[in-house]
Amino acid sequence: MAEIEDAPAVEPTTTIGVDVGLKSLITTSAGKSIQYPRYYIQLEEKLAAAQRSLSRKKRGSANRRKAKAKVAKPGNW
Repeated sequence: MAEIEDAPAVEPTTTIGVDVGLKSLITTSAGKSIQYPRYYIQLEEKLAAAQRSLSRKKRGSANRRKAKAKVAKPGNW
């Protein structure tokens, strides 16, 4: 059986505070802010545009059928 030596304890030289919030993902005590990724918001905007496009199509048309399939398929907006 192999023996592993304990690593020496290292005292931290600086401390920072981290705040997880609603407006930004992370804000540090140094003032640096990291924003949320916008994947969900971007997909919502694309879906809204696809739904508006669908609403302008004439009922029963081939283009409406294509637009309807585009709205129904997740991630294709």
